[in-house]
Amino acid sequence: MDPLKAKQRMQTSLIVWGALLWTAIMYLGLTFILQPAAGSPALTMLYNIGLGLSLLGLFLGHFPKFRSNPQKAQSIQTIALALCESCALMGLVLFMTSEIDPVKPRSMIGLALVAMATLFPTPKRMGLESAK
Repeated sequence: MDPLKAKQRMQTSLIVWGALLWTAIMYLGLTFILQPAAGSPALTMLYNIGLGLSLLGLFLGHFPKFRSNPQKAQSIQTIALALCESCALMGLVLFMTSEIDPVKPRSMIGLALVAMATLFPTPKRMGLESAK
């Protein structure tokens, strides 16, 4: 692959990763600023779906089969980050719409942050260098 294209691909991946990580951090901050809604039932299905999406994103992001093609690797990386981001967003929605203990929604956002941190784009993960 052309070194200029490889550099641009890495820069794009870093920007996407940083933007999604920052929004998840903002979601976590909002759970400390806002007050949870009163009188709403706990939405356990939303909690389970969010956890499942984050775990699916982790699985996709760490699956080595997609690393042979840089374009496919970047697409899978973006999809994996978006799945983790959706878990953080569901944590924020769960916090704002239910009166459950705020630890559950914050743990969802925390899981998404950890998952996104482990998906940091490296040249090897993005298919730009072969596995050694």
